[in-house]
Amino acid sequence: MRSPWYDLENVNKDSENFGFKQILEEIDEMISSRIIGIDFDVLLSIWKRYRYDEHLRSLIMSEMFNSIDVVVEEFKTSSSYENARNNSSLLIDMFDSLTDSHWNTVHIAFVRNRQIRDSCANIFCELFNKSVRNGNEDLSRYWLIFRGNLNHFQEDSIFILKETIDSYFNNTEI
Repeated sequence: MRSPWYDLENVNKDSENFGFKQILEEIDEMISSRIIGIDFDVLLSIWKRYRYDEHLRSLIMSEMFNSIDVVVEEFKTSSSYENARNNSSLLIDMFDSLTDSHWNTVHIAFVRNRQIRDSCANIFCELFNKSVRNGNEDLSRYWLIFRGNLNHFQEDSIFILKETIDSYFNNTEI
């Protein structure tokens, strides 16, 4: 939900808000300039705190996209369930910017890292569904290989992920 003071489109210059839009734009510029080059851990903690505020999230994500390799590496080395969930949520936000190499790393990390596997299966269902909605056929091979690797696991959360992937590929010609 957007905070009312961020709604720049609805600021009426004819009213008592005259100049308010310019002030808000200056605040945006100040925030953007302050987060450029900030330590990734600090940026991640800011993202966790403000990720539900659409406007601040967009300002933070613009810098996160400059650190996509770091995001993928942080995901790969997630050391707790909470850390894994936060890092995998970032992958959803950065979905369109993930390269084949990133996808390969992400899928391998899911299989090898128990914190990721045990806490992120639902987020991986979301990532898979997003790739299907986007019609990215190049990702199909990664998901097929990934799906084959899931046969080694029997947890309920993994079963749901397997079903999600299977239902798509059983109804699609590859």
